[in-house]
Amino acid sequence: MVKKGNRLFKMLIVLGDVLGITLSFYTTLFLRISLNPFFEIKFGFPDIHQHIFPLYVLLIVWIATFRQMELYKFSEQASFVNGIIGIIKGSTTSTIVLIFIVFLFQLDEYSRSLIFMFWGIAVVEISLIRVLVFRGLKWLKLRDVGVERVVIFGYNDEASRLGANINNTEGIGYKFLGYFLPEMSPPSHWAGNITFLDAQENVLRKSGKISEVIASLDLNRIIICDSTMTREQALYIAEICDEMGISLDRIPDLLGVISERISITEIANVPLINLRPKEVTRWDHIAKRVVDGIIVLAGGILILPLMVLIGILIKRDSPGPVFYVQQRVGKRGKNFPMYKFRSMYVDAEEQRRALARFNEVDGCLFKIKDDPRVTRIGKLLRRYSLDELPQIWNVLKGEMSLVGPRPLPVPDFEDGSSNSRYTYWIKQRTKVLPGITGLWQIQGRSDLPFEEMVKFDLYYIENWSLWLDLQILIKTLPVVLRGIGAY
Repeated sequence: MVKKGNRLFKMLIVLGDVLGITLSFYTTLFLRISLNPFFEIKFGFPDIHQHIFPLYVLLIVWIATFRQMELYKFSEQASFVNGIIGIIKGSTTSTIVLIFIVFLFQLDEYSRSLIFMFWGIAVVEISLIRVLVFRGLKWLKLRDVGVERVVIFGYNDEASRLGANINNTEGIGYKFLGYFLPEMSPPSHWAGNITFLDAQENVLRKSGKISEVIASLDLNRIIICDSTMTREQALYIAEICDEMGISLDRIPDLLGVISERISITEIANVPLINLRPKEVTRWDHIAKRVVDGIIVLAGGILILPLMVLIGILIKRDSPGPVFYVQQRVGKRGKNFPMYKFRSMYVDAEEQRRALARFNEVDGCLFKIKDDPRVTRIGKLLRRYSLDELPQIWNVLKGEMSLVGPRPLPVPDFEDGSSNSRYTYWIKQRTKVLPGITGLWQIQGRSDLPFEEMVKFDLYYIENWSLWLDLQILIKTLPVVLRGIGAY
């Protein structure tokens, strides 16, 4: 219900802006004609059909800009001043784009004075209509249309005050149901079982797995207010909320931040940190794919002679194929064949079980610093990560990206999936394309403890941006040339 309500609210705000922009456009034309008779001769009486195309352009530019600047979020407690400032910033940015369009297409009839007049009128009329729309939305919220059903995780003085504030503040768009009480056991042994305390009747209602209780209550938001909660518990709850589409917030300074891409919200005058990372849009994925393609196509031509030379050296060094193909786990948990230059003897996989006791990496990875399975040329290739070059083919096929968490071999993926400590990390990895290089590759590579690798992977997944990708690519080259931490 709340998701449909939120979509309805956003649609009403957008429609209000469309009305405001349209009224501003025709108001500007009427005023310009009355102030300048020559303008009337040039344009005539401003009817709808005559200026429909420029109006469409205005609507597209303004709505797209407002959306990009996140001005379509309905907040019951947003101040009027901040709302006006947002409209001024959005309209100013849109005006700059509009001036560029006019200059690019030589639209001389739309002078800068006309555009600036429209800017001023648009700020006023959009603001007035938004005031009316927001009053209407608050009226709907008071009647429980689209309200969010909220539960507080934890029960202490601070949680009690927050629950009381939500109940005693009308029209803020939240319905407080009660508290989640974790079962009485050491935090390190918590198995996800909770009891629900009904705030309306002050009685214990439901007990069981947190996912089952969430589903039975039809929740939309959980607020963590438990100072004894461990990071592992927070990650477990975050995983459940992520799977079920539930917003997860916490009172500041109780837990270590799971993601640095956080957003601050406010409920009943209490600031909260949202722990669910900002979702990457379809356009973000397209942009990342385009950048990958451009770099690989341009760089692939340059490194082709080097790859041919490496192939010759591998054949001369030891018997066997030039390329090594291994099944790795990629996006959405799908297996794919990952290509590498062969750096080990052909019976390397058969020797792995016998060498298991020499594994020098904790967690669910398998690495040996002086691995006897590595060939002479293989040591050189691994030191400078040249064995990874064939993965540009995986990038072109769309199975990998230049930057991302390294794809796990199937056995390592299965080991991680069976370990409750790493299930969140494993599931998060399957949401993105694996990469040739990544964040922990530039922070120490195989010398890093496994726990640090996990943290760097999660940081990348939850804070991804094209700028972060570019930074990693730039830092990868000097790390590779130094050959530090590679084996």
